Amino acid sequence: MRYYTILLTGFLLISCDNKTATNQKNTSVIQNISKADSISTIDTTIILKGIVKSNFNKKKLTDSIAKETLYAYFKSKGYYNSDNLPGLDSVSEADLSVDFNKIYLIDLNGAESQDAVITYWLTPPYASGNCWQPHKAIILNTDGGYKITNEEFIPDYFAIDSISNIEGQVTVYSYNYDCENQKIVKYIRARIKLPANNK
Repeated sequence: MRYYTILLTGFLLISCDNKTATNQKNTSVIQNISKADSISTIDTTIILKGIVKSNFNKKKLTDSIAKETLYAYFKSKGYYNSDNLPGLDSVSEADLSVDFNKIYLIDLNGAESQDAVITYWLTPPYASGNCWQPHKAIILNTDGGYKITNEEFIPDYFAIDSISNIEGQVTVYSYNYDCENQKIVKYIRARIKLPANNK
């Protein structure tokens, strides 16, 4: 009988210790959860310049048209693009290459065809890395076709999360991500406006 009492006591102690360890583990996880409310949000307004009214209604803006427009724009500046990189032995330290990422459709000038925020990488040819964010610009429909304007209207260290376009009010939701420490430092909510004389 004494043997069973010792065995039963030992079993109960081990069982209690396991429950305590499990509870402590869960508690420590809860304590380590970062609160979203503690991350600051910057509310700001971005005024875009050079947005002209347009009667353009020919081609609906697509990824392929945006990419073609982007690459033609940077080719005129002497940059390479991801579709025509030189041989690795021909690359100099001053060379840059553009690589299309995506578009966020918006309307800025009231034409039938939409405009967009365009995001793209601008790096040395063949560069790779984990912490780069794409650059941003506006791709605008004009009477002469689509063109790139307002480069870097948002700093490249802000990543775009989404863009809303509600009743003509365009708002960019983005965040500053600290890649080294793998955390969001701050959020930004930017309303896009045009100068008063553009309306």
